[in-house]
Amino acid sequence: METSTDNAAIERQVLDLCQAELASLRTTHADWYAFLDDVDPDICSRADLVELMNTAPTPGARQYLFGKFTMRIAISLITGRPFD
Repeated sequence: METSTDNAAIERQVLDLCQAELASLRTTHADWYAFLDDVDPDICSRADLVELMNTAPTPGARQYLFGKFTMRIAISLITGRPFD
């Protein structure tokens, strides 16, 4: 049976891996990452988020943004605020 300590260690490993992948994108795809950083996928326009997904340099980056996209749709449905 896993303990909360085990879960915390697993969580830390996964978060570290995700951070390393983002850091790699920052250096290997600097222009794309600068756009990501400038628009911020948590608050940017729908068009900018689609542009980021369309130009994502790796499948992992595209999936990361797809998660942001679906989260933004869910927030829009819950709050009634449009995701334009």
